[in-house]
Amino acid sequence: MVETALVYHDTGLWTAHDLAYLGPSEEIALRENEDLSPGLNPDILTGTIHWPHNIAAYSGHGADIVNSVRKGDWIDATGSMVRKRLTKQQVAQVEAAIPIFGFDAVRRMLTKELGGNAFLGSLRVVRGVLKL
Repeated sequence: MVETALVYHDTGLWTAHDLAYLGPSEEIALRENEDLSPGLNPDILTGTIHWPHNIAAYSGHGADIVNSVRKGDWIDATGSMVRKRLTKQQVAQVEAAIPIFGFDAVRRMLTKELGGNAFLGSLRVVRGVLKL
């Protein structure tokens, strides 16, 4: 479940060409979940795509899965400044085992390209994906 949701989490950046990408990402994941018949729980699938940017812990269906992804996404998106109760050593172990391969640079490029400039793009990301 987690690996599938993570594949689709950012897909809307490219398919919808929009920094408010979660809705388009969820639509594609749900459609392909039906078309390709992997049989994943659609509520957990969309929750894992939609709620990683939530500031507070998620409490809906599949909360354990969604919150695991949420913690990882906060660590990733903040460059490890927010560690969600993980030690620096734990974060370093994960980063060593799962390299980023330049996605940070791609994310910065898309923020500028799709937002018009870095500031406006960052504002669009915050307004479009951050959940309070």
